[in-house]
Amino acid sequence: MLLSGAMVLFSLSAAGLFQRSDSKWKSLHQWKIKPGTTEWARLPGHAEKVAVSDISKAEASRMVTRELVATVMEYPMTTLVLAHENPKTSFDEFHENFYGFKELLMRVDAGANLTAWMEDNSDSPRIRILDKLLLDSRFLSVFSLNCLTRIGNVALHRLRELRKDNPGMTVSDVQICSVIVKMMTERDLVLTHGGRKLDKSKLSGDWVALTTGNHSRDDDAVLTVMHYANHAD
Repeated sequence: MLLSGAMVLFSLSAAGLFQRSDSKWKSLHQWKIKPGTTEWARLPGHAEKVAVSDISKAEASRMVTRELVATVMEYPMTTLVLAHENPKTSFDEFHENFYGFKELLMRVDAGANLTAWMEDNSDSPRIRILDKLLLDSRFLSVFSLNCLTRIGNVALHRLRELRKDNPGMTVSDVQICSVIVKMMTERDLVLTHGGRKLDKSKLSGDWVALTTGNHSRDDDAVLTVMHYANHAD
């Protein structure tokens, strides 16, 4: 699945994506050189930034999965994932250049821990890293059906946040959350919130404008989907 150009225009500011995650999620690795530091600004180019953002195989192997997830989610070189329109390219670049991600994919409990991170950090700008990766089938394969249902509910919750005029929710967030919810409903996973079930039969064409980038926060397409997302069958 390809994303429209508008869907990759995420905010990459240090003030946004470098907010700390939920306190339960602590990385054992501390990057001394990262965006916002003088040392980072002095790095001559992309290759050098990728190099200083990596961790060793030995260090990654010593981490329990929860610590590894936290480390992956604090990865400094976020543009490696977010700057590509094609999710396959994002996955390939991350897997090739960050050993922490490669190690995580080998863990049998990776899906369960990543899902728990999303539930605990649904308002973190860094969830956009997982948004992009979820659009690649290789990443999606690490999650059980139960985890996919929970991920769909997280995306549905984030869509509902738009109703609160949450300044942290961008048009790109709305688009990609909508894609994730649609992916899960197409798998016949039941998404619910507050005891209400999302009726996928009502969504149909209302997703079109929402997933193409041809709308704003106030467009009818957004309001229509938000209406369906908040009504029971």
